Amino acid sequence: MQQQSNNPDNQPKKQQSLPQQQRIRKIRQNEHIPRYIKSQPWYYQSLNSNDYLIHHRQSQDKKKLFDIENNREAKVGGGINDKFVKKEVISIENYNKYNIQDTGHKFCKNCGQLGHLRKDCLERPRQIKNKNVLIQKHEIKKQDNREEGNSKFLTIRDDENLDWDAKKDRWYGYTGDDYDNVVHKWQANNNENASRPVASNKYDRDEEIELFKLRLIKYSKGLIRQHQFSEQERNLGRTTVRLREDKAVYLNDINSSRMKYDPKSRVYKTATTGYIDSKTKMFRRHLTGEGLQLEQLSRFNRRYARQQGINDALQDKRKIEHVLIANPTKYEKLMRETKQLQQQQKQQENSTSKASIDYSQLEAQKIKGKKQDSLTKKVLKTMYE
Repeated sequence: MQQQSNNPDNQPKKQQSLPQQQRIRKIRQNEHIPRYIKSQPWYYQSLNSNDYLIHHRQSQDKKKLFDIENNREAKVGGGINDKFVKKEVISIENYNKYNIQDTGHKFCKNCGQLGHLRKDCLERPRQIKNKNVLIQKHEIKKQDNREEGNSKFLTIRDDENLDWDAKKDRWYGYTGDDYDNVVHKWQANNNENASRPVASNKYDRDEEIELFKLRLIKYSKGLIRQHQFSEQERNLGRTTVRLREDKAVYLNDINSSRMKYDPKSRVYKTATTGYIDSKTKMFRRHLTGEGLQLEQLSRFNRRYARQQGINDALQDKRKIEHVLIANPTKYEKLMRETKQLQQQQKQQENSTSKASIDYSQLEAQKIKGKKQDSLTKKVLKTMYE
């Protein structure tokens, strides 16, 4: 008996396979791997007991490629398949008439769904009550008394049997018609711009503002008008290469006893840039643009206040009525009206001077006035002798 028990050939095959599997498992196991990696989770059912790390392996089944366990590599999804089911739309009156007694289903007059009443509805209360009820096709019993005209079928997406990707699909129901219309508008605008003749030597609005701030372009009547200038003035912004003869302006004051360059305002005091005020003996720059308009308004304001009898040296309550900052539009309007009156007067004077005079209608008149004395005659003679 001992010989039979020691002889492996006499033992059954089932008893012989167990120690071989244990020996293989002991050979394959790595003792340095911790227990929390070796131990399989409770929800994992491994079929191959030889591999102790099977719960870390990638499953080779095509059906399990998109499971939670396989998230180590990026992969393309299987796509979204929307399933649609036919549902019947029946008015509440017909539903009450034919189905409420047989099926016993409750319906909501607020949202039109089955399974609850209006008082138990979780949606917002609607002023217009819902007159239709959506019913699944298999829930409706065929009845001979029902008319075909009272029932209508709609194809609705089956939300119950959808997968996670289909439920979270934010592009469901989107059509590219709206975006196509936007693209067509863009193309039409581009074609219009391409068909227009391109104007040469013209800047954008931002470029014009930058050139105006750098004093490379003129400013007249609230608008930047470039077409009025010469070609040299137009190309001032284009020239980027500096000539050899160019020299910094402040270098002219090195050998002179009088400083003409102001480092604070960076202005070289010349007759073109400004003038010296006779009263204050200060250099004042020539104003342009809005600054010039403001100075003209202030001068007109002072002149108009003097005409009204207001003196700057005396205290007067009426000075408050003639403040430019408080009433800018008033003085702009007055200045415009005075200019128009002056132009009309000039036109009338020109018209009267150019008018033809009929000498036939004129008459000779006696000279009016006093005769000169003898003393005045002598004085005049001495002056012109």
